[in-house]
Amino acid sequence: MLSEQIPDAAWLRIHQIATAEVDYRIRQILPEYWEASTPCDEWDVYDLVAHCVVENMRASRILEGAPFEDVMSITAEVAVEDPEMAWEVSWRNVVAAFADADIEGQVELGEQAIPTIEFLRIRTCDLAVHAWDLAVGLGVDDRIGFWHHKESAIEANLKAFLVNRVGDFGFLLGIAFVLMFFGTLD
Repeated sequence: MLSEQIPDAAWLRIHQIATAEVDYRIRQILPEYWEASTPCDEWDVYDLVAHCVVENMRASRILEGAPFEDVMSITAEVAVEDPEMAWEVSWRNVVAAFADADIEGQVELGEQAIPTIEFLRIRTCDLAVHAWDLAVGLGVDDRIGFWHHKESAIEANLKAFLVNRVGDFGFLLGIAFVLMFFGTLD
């Protein structure tokens, strides 16, 4: 398993790298791109950035030990005025919160507790996926959809996208079943 091959301390650095990738994409957003679509059907670029801001803010509060009701009261409204600045503050806070956290401890998520390292891994993977989502939505990565003028490449790109989303859903179901069956992700 990947989590067993990577030392816990390395996940802090991987989280920083994933955060930097999202930050790099957000810095490329021009005013006309905020309403651009993303691979997430229900989100445009603004919604995706607001989601990342909210999740960073929630993670920081969870690591501080805030009551879960307070954590869940954080909504996308926090990013309305200035989504770039909201992102800036949220990523700095969450990186600092994970650096200060007891990686060998537990975090409370409502009715359940999970190891802090698992929470860090979940947040890291979420940010990595959203960095890719932003790159696709903004069309800023030459490695994604590079052959947009070639019909067979367009079809292959669509097929790969659909297979990845089905795979992502299957992976998520698998994690849910493991959690439901074993009661832990360890």
